[in-house]
Amino acid sequence: MGQVGRLKGHTDNVRCVVMSEDGSKCISGSSDATVKVWDIGQQRCIHSLTMHSDSVWSLAADGRFETVFSAGLPHLPLSPC
Repeated sequence: MGQVGRLKGHTDNVRCVVMSEDGSKCISGSSDATVKVWDIGQQRCIHSLTMHSDSVWSLAADGRFETVFSAGLPHLPLSPC
């Protein structure tokens, strides 16, 4: 069984999470209107993206995290990060 850790950084509810294929990174979207990229091994945020003006409700990415998409209200269509 894997190790359990806590990723601290969002200031409001986390709405969505996507893991990379190799498990080394994840992205999270939050009601704080940010998308964060995390290094799982180091358990820290390596990028914080602030292109949203409201909650982030959906995330998608290719397996290598070369392309990441996010969506939130009021604009639900996915847009590249």
